[in-house]
Amino acid sequence: MLGRKEIDEKFFKIKPDYETKYAEISNGEKIGYREAGTGPAIVLIHGGFQCSLTFEPLMKYLSKDFRCIAVCLRGSGYSSNEKDITSLDDLA
Repeated sequence: MLGRKEIDEKFFKIKPDYETKYAEISNGEKIGYREAGTGPAIVLIHGGFQCSLTFEPLMKYLSKDFRCIAVCLRGSGYSSNEKDITSLDDLA
């Protein structure tokens, strides 16, 4: 089975400039994100049917002056969605 990175590179010809990192939330799900730059932080949150890759061009520009953190929301992009959401605690 292909992982998300392999799918992006093979089918969509996307080779991200920034490494995907992961944060584990309280229910064990993993949230994918990428970061670049230093300075005051800007958190970039995508809309529906997108992922953190959406922000690659913007991150190249903003990372000259800011620390950019682009998040993949749960169940999209590089984030997992293995468990049911039973409370707001499952999202943090």
